Order: sequence, then structure tokens, then C-alpha cells
Amino acid sequence: DDDPYDSPIWEDFACLSQIGTAGCGLEQPLEASYVALTAQSQPGQPNEGFLRPDSLLAIVYVTNEDDCSTPNGEMFNPARTDLGPLNLRCAFHEDQLYPIERYHDAFVSLRGGNEDRVVVAAIAGVPLDGTWSLGDPIERLRELRRVDPLNPDELERTCDTMGAEAWPPVRIAELVDSFGDNGILYSICRNSWADSFQPIIQRLQSRLDNCIEGDLELDVDSDSCEVIETLSDGRPCPYPADAAGPSRTSGWHVDRGLDSEGRRRCEI
Repeated sequence: DDDPYDSPIWEDFACLSQIGTAGCGLEQPLEASYVALTAQSQPGQPNEGFLRPDSLLAIVYVTNEDDCSTPNGEMFNPARTDLGPLNLRCAFHEDQLYPIERYHDAFVSLRGGNEDRVVVAAIAGVPLDGTWSLGDPIERLRELRRVDPLNPDELERTCDTMGAEAWPPVRIAELVDSFGDNGILYSICRNSWADSFQPIIQRLQSRLDNCIEGDLELDVDSDSCEVIETLSDGRPCPYPADAAGPSRTSGWHVDRGLDSEGRRRCEI
């Protein structure tokens, strides 16, 4: 929040989550996140350095439709009438889509095989009437994929409110469910997402090795409190302060040396 050239993360997220629904109607959010975190995070690629080796990986999907991640480009070819209407293909040709295990296994592998270091959340087309909730059999959500009798080129909506209109998020729900207690799913059709984000924040907080006690909104007397971050190895503190003491830039790190296990200690 102190860098004038780098907007706070909440402003970035607000921008990303309000881009609208006028893009491609065959969304591939699972493959997009997969590519962003694997191929695009390699050395020399745009996301290099995003994944720190000792971090908690949190993925949040915001979508009013289901995922259509596929290796088959013909799924998007309007001339392929044998595949049916474009808006129904992803729902009724699941055999043409990447398996959910592709994403679960890839995300876990990014955290060294530790599933507890991955949290996957989604704000998607979950019905508001209780027809289906996370923890119910996925097959019951799949049964809500019904062709709209008034528009045979589309599915019936699971919810339609002032907040959004949405369709059954079967694949999104499958991925979230595969992470057990580390999976969170709420409806995009709520008029306010505030009640959705609070549980997401609390789940993230609970997975941070209990290094934060109490609420995230803390009122701390900085004159009587020291916060020491211990890195996973002996690498230098990432943002070294130009000078120790009260005049240093707020939020930067001061090298406090190595602990008994050779890990760098950085004062925040």
C-alpha cells in the first residue's frame, strides 16, 4: 500500500472481478489458471517469481458459467453442427474436456505435494434456493444442466437475480470439492459478495501456519511490537530497508540474521 507504482491487491482484484461478461462464451478458467501458474511462471515468462517456494497458494474463481477447458479446438468451431449448439457443448461433451485431476494434481504439485498449502475458492452459479450446496453429490448439480425449453440453444439458469444470472458450475464445483476443507464455494447471484469473502479470508488465515492470531484487522502499537518473518532458507530478506530504526520505510525488512536452522529472519 506504500508503493505509488503498485496498486494495493484489493484494487487489482476489484478490477479483475468486474471485467464483465462480454468476452468469449466458452470460458476456460481452470486451464487459464493452470497455464498462468505453470508455463507462464517459468523463467523469462510473465509470471516469473509469482510463486514463492514457501507460500500458500490461493486460487479464487469468479464466474457465472461453468468451465470448458478442452484440448479440442473443434469444440469452438461453429461449423461443427454434429457437436450441437455452442452454448451446450461443454455441458454435454464432457469427454472432450480436460479431467479435473489435471488441475487438482498440478496445483498440489506446485506446493510440493502438500494439499494443505492450496486453497481453492469459487464464486459461481450455485443456486440460491438450496437445490444444491457444496457437500451434496456433484451428480445432483449435474442434473441441473437442463436445456431451456424457451431457448433450446442454452441451459436453464441456476439463479437469476439483480446480482447476476448464472448456470450450473459442475466442473468448478468438482475442483473445489476435491480440496475438501480447503475448498470454498458460494453463489455469484448474491446481491453482495461480502458474506462470501469473509469465510474465504478466514480459511486462508487458518492455513497460514497459525502465524496470525485473532482477527486479520489488528490494531497494533508499532512502538511495542516486533514482527519477525522467518524465511524457509537463508536467502536475503526480499525488501531490505536502507536504514534500521524508526526512520526506515514502513513495511520493509531488516535482516535479523539466521536462526539455528540456517533460515533468514527478517524484521517487518
